[in-house]
Amino acid sequence: KVLNKMCSGRNDRERALQEIYALSSQGDNPFALRYYNAWEEEDVIYIQTELCLKTLHDEWSESRGTLSAQRLAAALYQAG
Repeated sequence: KVLNKMCSGRNDRERALQEIYALSSQGDNPFALRYYNAWEEEDVIYIQTELCLKTLHDEWSESRGTLSAQRLAAALYQAG
């Protein structure tokens, strides 16, 4: 992920760093992107994460709305 805009100030940069911290602290959460690395070059912050081939919406659509209540509740709990 490359931030779409340059951090225009301290607050933008702090928000980006908070996102990096949140990702790095997720551990093995099956409903969150796996974080690998982050770095900054020429005032651009890069975040390296796993490639997600599906969204929760994709999974829901493919199951034709038959995701178990437990699976859906776990995903929504983790996302919220």
